[in-house]
Amino acid sequence: MEISDHSLRQYGLSVADLAAIIDRQAIDMPGGKVTTPNREYQIRFTEKRRTVGELEPLIVIKGHDGAEVRLGDIAKIRDSFEKEEDKITFDGRRTALLNIQKNTVDNSLRVLEAVRAFVEKEMVRLPEGIQLIPTQDSASIVSDRLQMIITNAWQGLILVALVLYLFFSGHYVFWVVMGLPVSFLGAFALITMMDVSINMISLAGLLIAIGILMDDAIVLLESIATEYRDGRLPLRAVVMRTKRVARGVISSFVTTVMVFGSLAFIRGDMGQVLKVLPIVLISVLLVSLIEAFLILPAHLRHALSRREKVPTWKREFARRFERWREEVGRAADWAVEYRYAFVGGVLGLFFLTVSLLPAGIVKFEGFPTLEGNLLQALILMPQGTSLEEMEKLVAYQKHALNRVAIKFSENEVAPLINHTSVIYGVNADAFEGGAHVATINVDLLAAEVRHTGINQLREAWGQAAGQVPGAIAILYKEPVAGPAGRPIYLRLAGLDINQLKAISIRLQNWLRSYEGVVNVLDDLRPGKPQLTVKMREGVYSTGLDASSVASQLRAAYQGIEVDEIQFQGETYGKRVPRIVGHYERGDRE
Repeated sequence: MEISDHSLRQYGLSVADLAAIIDRQAIDMPGGKVTTPNREYQIRFTEKRRTVGELEPLIVIKGHDGAEVRLGDIAKIRDSFEKEEDKITFDGRRTALLNIQKNTVDNSLRVLEAVRAFVEKEMVRLPEGIQLIPTQDSASIVSDRLQMIITNAWQGLILVALVLYLFFSGHYVFWVVMGLPVSFLGAFALITMMDVSINMISLAGLLIAIGILMDDAIVLLESIATEYRDGRLPLRAVVMRTKRVARGVISSFVTTVMVFGSLAFIRGDMGQVLKVLPIVLISVLLVSLIEAFLILPAHLRHALSRREKVPTWKREFARRFERWREEVGRAADWAVEYRYAFVGGVLGLFFLTVSLLPAGIVKFEGFPTLEGNLLQALILMPQGTSLEEMEKLVAYQKHALNRVAIKFSENEVAPLINHTSVIYGVNADAFEGGAHVATINVDLLAAEVRHTGINQLREAWGQAAGQVPGAIAILYKEPVAGPAGRPIYLRLAGLDINQLKAISIRLQNWLRSYEGVVNVLDDLRPGKPQLTVKMREGVYSTGLDASSVASQLRAAYQGIEVDEIQFQGETYGKRVPRIVGHYERGDRE
């Protein structure tokens, strides 16, 4: 409820007086009961107004001659949210978000399927104009990565099979290739018993294992085939060569366990996440080791017993490959003859390669972030910025994003942007709330089919938007969750705030001088502008004191909540009144 200061003076009211009048008439209380010969009735007195239409005719002033002044005559009553900046838009329309988070037990993919089924079911029942649209989906990326694993697996199987078929018979190739799915299935049984699920880290372990486990089978296959070509019987060739390569293969397995197994002993939150990687990788390699020494040799023995006609093209390939191998052998003889020069050249090349890392020519990232499907713009303006100004800035940022998206969509199979949502009053990196902050969330085309990198889009968006006058910071970034925290986090402590701010600015500028360092921000920022009111000398003699003036000031600009009601499933608070005044630039003092 808003009332002008002119109306208050006209009727000789204060804000507290008007609030008390409304509160006295907002009555809803039981009045006893009435008993008749037939039944009993309860009596309840209710004069509580719940809507704008019911509040407007409420009588707040009565005259001696019977005249009445209604609340709607002197106040403007409107139904609105408590904080105007607490709103969300989705593709330009007002929206409510239903956040769905899974617990630590359930499967992400099953939860995702349940959500999608729920959306399809409810869409049929919803009235026209209301939709349920999934957004900011961080679970489908697990499904995408799992599909990538499957794609890489069968593509790897085909490539390995084709290459092996150039040198060995089809029966050989079949049993070697079958080692991959067998190892994966066995590893799934092991990690299930160790309470490890399929997630982003375990998928990374499976990706690494695909390349390693095939090496053991190929080494064993080549060794047995060589022994058989030298005239050994199939059984003897399998037994002798399996024993001969056992030490090398087991040593390779132990080396891998020592390298990756150390990750399981890292403490803290990061250790809890990374320990999944060695568990999955070692499980796959352990099953593949068992398969390579106990199962594969038996199948290879049967394959050796079967004769297979060699096609003409394979014999021609073998002849040319043998010629090329002889040339490589002559190069090896030269390296042995000039061994000191060769070893010196290898060492020089090694040191040159290592020096590329500290020189910055070759970049290093221990655990690179996999690209997702979400991009954000976190906006932070000075405190006191109005919601209207923030809406203009958000519209400008969205316009810049659309210009960039149209350009990049030319190289995509579908529009680059699926949906855009704006959450006003929220900025996760600013640790503040209010009209001066906002977050723009962008749902992008899936990373598996997208040609535009998320960093490429982020940089282009920032360049298209340019510098925004008055903005403290606008961060264009991909939301990343996890125990690692921020890539760079520095804490400054001191007693002099001005000195701390000066040091922070210098430090930010120094960090920005490094290529790749973006979204630099500090949390030492000025607060909202404040108007300080004090009592003048001599006012106390008029009967006014600081308490009454402060109460009137608080009631006028913050309001007094006189009642709270439940109506149609919503909680409403009656706040009366807020004085509507006029502000001129010349009246600042």
